[in-house]
Amino acid sequence: MAGTDIELLRRDPRIVTGLTARQTADAKQQAFLARVGRFGRVLHCHAPGFTGVPYETDSFAPAPGAFESISVTGASCALQCDHCRGHLLRAMRPAGPEDFEDVLKDAIASGARGVLVSGGAGRDGKVPILPHVDALRRAKERHGVDIVVHSGFMDDEEIRVLGGAGVDGIMFDVPGSAETVRSVCHLDKTPADFGRMVATCKDAGLPVMPHVIIGLDWGQVKGEIDALVALGALEPDVLVLVILMALPGTPMAGVVPDIDIVEKVILAARVLNPTVPVQLGCARPHGDFRTRVERFAVECGVNGIAYPLDETVERARQIGLEPAFHGDCCSLVRKHSSEARR
Repeated sequence: MAGTDIELLRRDPRIVTGLTARQTADAKQQAFLARVGRFGRVLHCHAPGFTGVPYETDSFAPAPGAFESISVTGASCALQCDHCRGHLLRAMRPAGPEDFEDVLKDAIASGARGVLVSGGAGRDGKVPILPHVDALRRAKERHGVDIVVHSGFMDDEEIRVLGGAGVDGIMFDVPGSAETVRSVCHLDKTPADFGRMVATCKDAGLPVMPHVIIGLDWGQVKGEIDALVALGALEPDVLVLVILMALPGTPMAGVVPDIDIVEKVILAARVLNPTVPVQLGCARPHGDFRTRVERFAVECGVNGIAYPLDETVERARQIGLEPAFHGDCCSLVRKHSSEARR
């Protein structure tokens, strides 16, 4: 790729992994300038006050419990994807079929102004959200809280039913490799199935915030670029990037993706989705990896970042961005963004 010609990258995104350091730097700079031209200079820094997730920087400390997460299946998950095995559910408030609404009411009464609702998936990849649609609708109408749902797989009619609850958005992972879906997620679905979910959400008027997990297949990048190409054509409301975390007790414990490749995928996400807010979400490896990848993401023009380090916020200021902190989920960036597309 010659110079800073990111148009070539848009036409042939698969070349991104072969870019030299100089080409990557040139493309990153142009992507950043394009982001500023379209979205302005605000960097949205999100720090939901999940119970049990400590976070405090020189710039911001969220109110504990101001944004809560609830699992409708407790710690149970039948799908047992190799990268998680249900471990991420353990940090959420547990609920079940009989007490979900009581748990939701208690979270709101305790000060939650927003809620993430998710849970473990069945063998069909579905999280049992629909039995709680009426409870979600009542919470939205009576208390005005922000509600986002991490749904797992849904068919068209289920998406339309959820859209009728008035929730603020739906999130689900969008893989780019059918092999990864089968071998890592143990699910008989294809990337096209998840693409149809995005299209159906848009048709139903349900804000959609798909997630792309970089390095999902045992740290390897296999279908992520394909997923980003597909999402670039679909234009979701928000695109969230997360990075494989080596969770103890899972088969992938100790697996860390190649940071050079991760950075190039982030660059591709920004270039291929020029009109969509691109967020760096909660999940990413810790230590030097986190420091470097946050800096790169900011420098290539992401719109926002969850739980940024102090040095990331300082770097944003150094390159002319204006950090703005929010105590909610990064998928809700459009709520804070006067420059949102729609």
